[in-house]
Amino acid sequence: MKPIQSIKRAFVAFLIFSLSYSHAQEFYKTDFISIDSYALKTPAGKTKIMDTLAHYLTIPAKNEVEKARSIFRWVAENISYDFDAYLSGNIPSQHASDILKCRKGVCAGYAALYKALCDRAGIECEIVEGYAKGYSYEPGAVGEGTNHAWNAVKINGKWYLLDATWSSGRKTNHNKTTNEEDFEEFYFCPDPADFIYSHFPEEEKWQLLDKPVTRKEFFNLITPYPQFFYSDISNLSYNQPVIYRKIFLNLKAREGTSMMYWYTTPDYKELETATWIDKWMPQTKEIEIEYFKNKEYLFTLYTKDEFGDDITLRQHGNTAKIKNPLKYESPATNEYHAALVYHIIPSNFGHDTNAVSPAEKITREYESLIQDADYKLKMNFADPEIENILLKAIDLKPESSYAYFRMAKYFSGRNNNLKEEEYLIKAFDKKLAENPNNILLRYNIGAFYYNQGVYFYNQKKKKDAKIYFEKSADYLRPIVVFKTKGNYAQGLLTKMISLKMIKE
Repeated sequence: MKPIQSIKRAFVAFLIFSLSYSHAQEFYKTDFISIDSYALKTPAGKTKIMDTLAHYLTIPAKNEVEKARSIFRWVAENISYDFDAYLSGNIPSQHASDILKCRKGVCAGYAALYKALCDRAGIECEIVEGYAKGYSYEPGAVGEGTNHAWNAVKINGKWYLLDATWSSGRKTNHNKTTNEEDFEEFYFCPDPADFIYSHFPEEEKWQLLDKPVTRKEFFNLITPYPQFFYSDISNLSYNQPVIYRKIFLNLKAREGTSMMYWYTTPDYKELETATWIDKWMPQTKEIEIEYFKNKEYLFTLYTKDEFGDDITLRQHGNTAKIKNPLKYESPATNEYHAALVYHIIPSNFGHDTNAVSPAEKITREYESLIQDADYKLKMNFADPEIENILLKAIDLKPESSYAYFRMAKYFSGRNNNLKEEEYLIKAFDKKLAENPNNILLRYNIGAFYYNQGVYFYNQKKKKDAKIYFEKSADYLRPIVVFKTKGNYAQGLLTKMISLKMIKE
């Protein structure tokens, strides 16, 4: 197979789900050979009833780790992702019993089934909701609300995070694969400091970090895949998700790592170029990242480890092989896997507006203005032209929050006495008065107040949280009857009611 054809084939798999990844520090893959084999061979007759399945999966488990693992392995292997429901937006019941019966679901179903089985096995488990940078996420984009669910499980008195959905590999409704390589090892109890790059929980406590990151910081993080940690990449010289001009990227990787990188359009349909680099010793490597005039690109770094779990040490002419002391296990493979992606938006970015609809022209002009503002914010935070650019963007699309947040960043940077949220509140309300029937704008304001309420709620400042939640409800309640954002608004209202912060 030709190299480029092989790359494009690999990309199809990447679009369906993330690539095959590595594993966490405390629980190595070799610890689970026996319990994994047992879970994968569960007789069909033992899988009809929840209690029966939970009991069967944990019979040979010697400890809580093996109980949690056996359940996780079975769920990830036997539940297919319901892409039809996800893409159509018509999502059926995600109750654990329904998922067990039909053997397919979206993230909420995976999380619900895993928790239900853990509950019956005597393992403390919680469902965690938040925002995840999934397969369609573009680095640098700022997501709103929540879009994913995963689990936290308590093992030997300590909480761990896991995501059975993302570990389930490339199984779909129509083509359920059983190859073990499809199972994504990384998402069973990874280091929370690595997990936070892709999963931002709605409740801060489920970050499991001594120093939690804010939502704003989360979207400003680079976009690594588990392969990034597998290859022990470090000393990264550029730590922003978006690149605006040609740079030289410096990094280190573990011994035996081979690397390649390529440029593709954001829709992955056009491959600009691909470059292979031979394996290197653990020293700094420099890569020149280019940009292509008037085009957006994604720069994706791929790595593979050719030496497997054994590492050769060389010193003064002597050699010795040792077990991998790094955080994640790394079985040898001849396949490259995505490790890191950057979004390249050159500062002279523009669009050809010929033969497009008026709405598309507005969207493209809006995006161009946002990119210009981003570039100027990076180059000179106090540039007065930033305000004019963002005002034009807001006039074009008053319902989009991107321009508002950048304007808030600009003003708060120039005036230390003005908080970003103060500007946002004023700007939002002013635009809503001008556009009272704009449902998307009303939802964005309600979601903003909701996120502020969640922040204060997590800080145990319930009085402040209640103020923001009530403001959120005022904006969200009128739009629950509309098709556009109505379901999302109702979801936020339901969560606030469950927290006893607002009345039904």
